[in-house]
Amino acid sequence: WGLPRRHGYYIFESEMVSDGPDYKTSTWGDQSAGEEPAAVGGSYRKVLADIPLQPMVSVGQFMHLQTWQQVYINNYQQLGFGSMFVGGSYPNSAVPLDQTLLDVSISATNILQNKFYSIDNSYLANQALFDGYCFSTVPPATLPGATVYPANWVAFNNQNNGAQLADTRTPFLNSRMVPYRKNGAAPALADLRDMDRAAANLLLSGAFNINSTSVAAWRTLLSSLSGNDLSLWNASAKSAYTFTAAELKNPIPRFWSATGNSSVNTPWCGVRALSDVEVTELATRIVAEVKTRGPFLSLSDFLNRRLGSSSTDLTRAGALQAAIDKTSPDINATIKGSGVAVNVTAAVAGSANLPQPLPIISNMMDASSSGGQTWNTTVGMPGYLMQQDLVQAFSPVMAARSDTFVVRTYGEKTDPITGKSMAKAYCEAVVQRVPDYVDQNDEALTTTQAGFAAPAGDATPVSLVNTTNQTFGRRFRIVSFRWLTPNDL
Repeated sequence: WGLPRRHGYYIFESEMVSDGPDYKTSTWGDQSAGEEPAAVGGSYRKVLADIPLQPMVSVGQFMHLQTWQQVYINNYQQLGFGSMFVGGSYPNSAVPLDQTLLDVSISATNILQNKFYSIDNSYLANQALFDGYCFSTVPPATLPGATVYPANWVAFNNQNNGAQLADTRTPFLNSRMVPYRKNGAAPALADLRDMDRAAANLLLSGAFNINSTSVAAWRTLLSSLSGNDLSLWNASAKSAYTFTAAELKNPIPRFWSATGNSSVNTPWCGVRALSDVEVTELATRIVAEVKTRGPFLSLSDFLNRRLGSSSTDLTRAGALQAAIDKTSPDINATIKGSGVAVNVTAAVAGSANLPQPLPIISNMMDASSSGGQTWNTTVGMPGYLMQQDLVQAFSPVMAARSDTFVVRTYGEKTDPITGKSMAKAYCEAVVQRVPDYVDQNDEALTTTQAGFAAPAGDATPVSLVNTTNQTFGRRFRIVSFRWLTPNDL
């Protein structure tokens, strides 16, 4: 069941059927409402995906998107996207490692007398989503049946019922999102709620730079969910269960509303609690990948694998997944113990019902696998830590660059005759890049320059015609300034 399907991102087999009395049928995905014991000949269900019961805050939550599309070509059923492709980086085993889309032409002698496409779902989804979209978590003006919405959304709307933002004491669901006050003025609520205008009126407080090469910084991010209780639904007991902060020292939960059982770090629980040693090891491995692959120009560049014809750790996984795979001791060793290692090349090579010639099947192997030949059948289980789990938890605060800088400068006066230093001065400024342009006659929403194509998805681009803004771009403002002494340096 851990084997990757050929026509989608890695997923578990949707069914395992046997006529023997000691076997069960395992169903997954959108049919799975919990972990249920099965009668002989019945079904055995496990939680695989989360259905959000509250408004989403992370683009990484699309890892739970289930797209069970099926296309029938003659007598052959081609499965569409598998689960957990958003935010991941393992390639589609049907697509060569140097490509993201494969146009497969089928000969007339084959039963598949047609043409179809195989795509690297993760690569293309990450490229489309993570650098163009975010969840502002600003509540809509009207909340029908408000009791189903977060309490602070109701409080926010009660406090902000005019045209302009009036009260920010109730934070957005993503508390790192803060309103940007252009020239000190509060933004219009209509702009905050507008899909195309929200980004020009919001700032991300304390964004984490994915190009960081500080182990301590990554360790802090990975442990940032510590100290909080986590209340989930225990599908086995069919009751609510609260994981205490003591149980979850460094939690990385896959599910926010459901879990298979209440035993942390087990294959079907979906809640990982990392030890301090594991956090440090993972942070160290991430930094190594950043140094090898970076600098990253975008989030998708960071999440995605590198395209190349050779099967290497760079082409088989993105930075985060490669770091997980290379941890030593293996961070997923306990989970892997409940599965088996499979030589996928031998398992599927020569399969009669697949188009020929087959691409390199070993491109699905994890980054630590020697030659990329082995795959453990537990990969992707709820308790198996994946890149997607990290992306879901931390993508709301991740950024490919910093917009706030500390600038220090030094000045010295010397005697023109002797060259002796007569006076020295040191100062420091904190400078912040904001959405506005230097010349504010151009709106912050203006994204194109004359002669340049509009960004994808921008239906009504406005050319940036102001020559000052074409030269200098966005505005920088001085947040703070201070004089320094030599002891401050």
